[in-house]
Amino acid sequence: MAASDPSSAWLALQQHRRQAYLQDQLRRQLAKDLGLSPVPDFFYKEDLPAGLTSHLAQRAQQNPRALYQLCYQVDLPEERVAQAYDLRELALLMVEREAQKVLLREQLAGRL
Repeated sequence: MAASDPSSAWLALQQHRRQAYLQDQLRRQLAKDLGLSPVPDFFYKEDLPAGLTSHLAQRAQQNPRALYQLCYQVDLPEERVAQAYDLRELALLMVEREAQKVLLREQLAGRL
């Protein structure tokens, strides 16, 4: 996968031999950055981007400006957020960014 592929870190995480551990770390990182404690059940029961898309839709309905705050908390570049054409793509961008964080942290800790 090329580094420019928007889902390369997430795919690498899913295909890694320590997938279950890394997926759990991804869910925890995502929950932390989105201010969700404990980690919501939907992170484990559904396809993660699908569950996150539903969550983002609920948050947007409550407060449309909250999405921008969530993007900031996840550390998404503004230009990527501006290019996202729907909540599903925004959810994928968030999952990808969090996967990058998890993989980097695990690499720096020498666990990968």
